[in-house]
Amino acid sequence: MSFDANSLTETMTEAASAKIKCWSDIRIIAESELRRFAQTIEDVKHLYTSGVIEEEEAFDIAWNHRNAARAVLRSTQSVGVVTARQTAPQLMRVAVEAARAVVNPALGFPLL
Repeated sequence: MSFDANSLTETMTEAASAKIKCWSDIRIIAESELRRFAQTIEDVKHLYTSGVIEEEEAFDIAWNHRNAARAVLRSTQSVGVVTARQTAPQLMRVAVEAARAVVNPALGFPLL
């Protein structure tokens, strides 16, 4: 099973939009952060499969970016600021769960 940033972004966005009740309030910032997170995961995949980084380093990079995306969602000053702060943990959980089914088998270890 293979993936790229675009397909991973789509997978995470579809999962989040289906489960996050206030999706319309946070959609723009959430899509942006999920796109960045997906690109990081694709970059990690290339670094890992090229032998540049080990599993632990791959996990650390992915974990740090996941937390950064969550922090951005929590600190946004948009119209839905309260909504974004409350929803950030759930949004990232839902997105990661959706991505996990694609990413972990492709890499052969539990990155997400």
